[in-house]
Amino acid sequence: QKKIDETKAALTAEQNAEMAKVVAKIVAAKSGKIIALKVESGGVLHTGKGEFDAISIGDRASGYGIVTIEGGMVSNQFITVGTKGIGVLTNDCGTIVQLGPELGSYGYLNVGFEQSATGTVVMTGGAITHLPSSSSWNNAIINVGRCGHGTFELSGGVISNRLMVG
Repeated sequence: QKKIDETKAALTAEQNAEMAKVVAKIVAAKSGKIIALKVESGGVLHTGKGEFDAISIGDRASGYGIVTIEGGMVSNQFITVGTKGIGVLTNDCGTIVQLGPELGSYGYLNVGFEQSATGTVVMTGGAITHLPSSSSWNNAIINVGRCGHGTFELSGGVISNRLMVG
């Protein structure tokens, strides 16, 4: 019984240490520190479908965010790289899927959204596509430099969405 209690105590301490790391990352994100997320092969980042479930990289004016996709998948109707702060999205053999919006609406991948923002997408492989993939729907738009500074570097991969620059 003593060993079981010691093991439970050790696991709890380890879990508390992991929780402290997560809390530290959240606090760092709010204070403008650089936060990085990597989506590797087999991994999926999906936060939902809709404006309030959007993926925002570099959300706050003082924020920095980096997302790297290496064989994994990121999906949402609204994805913004550099909302008000600085955001970087790198796609190396991964897939970015813009989900089909409701009729009469759009799905966006915004790069450099607000005037204070700087957004960069670097694509060295993989794909940017949309669902549903029917030819009748292509309201999935990659919008580079909407109001802020946007850069989209393409050296490999496939894009099947509409592209708007400036």
